[in-house]
Amino acid sequence: MALGVTIRDYFASESLVFELGKGCYAAVLPGTDAGSALKVAVDLDDVLTTTASLYKDLSEEPPFYFGISARYDRVIFPDRLYREAFAALEEAQERSGSRILAFKPASAIA
Repeated sequence: MALGVTIRDYFASESLVFELGKGCYAAVLPGTDAGSALKVAVDLDDVLTTTASLYKDLSEEPPFYFGISARYDRVIFPDRLYREAFAALEEAQERSGSRILAFKPASAIA
């Protein structure tokens, strides 16, 4: 609960933050490229880690993971953007040495 409030407060706009499931949130950042989104994710990770350390019941939480996708000047449907971000999230959780990953398409044209 505290982390969800922290996420919503961080973005200062509830209309762009969605809870996808227990402990899983999505944020839509219009006009933000992948590099800027990576910087946001690193900063948000610091904020969440600090918040979790303040609560006894959250102090043992696993690390936070972030999956990022961007348009990369492509014409792209929202469901594909979501699938790309989710694929980056799964990669970060399961196989990567990084907890924050951005999906990079093979080609900027989709």
